[in-house]
Amino acid sequence: MSYPVLYESNATDFFSNGLGTLPDALTATVTEERNGEFVFDMTYPLHGSRAGQIKNNRIIKVDAGHLLKDQRFV
Repeated sequence: MSYPVLYESNATDFFSNGLGTLPDALTATVTEERNGEFVFDMTYPLHGSRAGQIKNNRIIKVDAGHLLKDQRFV
């Protein structure tokens, strides 16, 4: 699985690395709820390299499984 990638809230091009990858994330998991909704949960260190860039409404692209690549979460 690749690292989560952070994008601006108004991003439309998800083929780039956006604001950058989040390789120092401690956990990054996607779970599928009973209703089919996907939930992304990430633990990121307060002093991580991109901690200051993680803000409300920004988009994080992450794989949701081996078949569901490049899913986007706000």
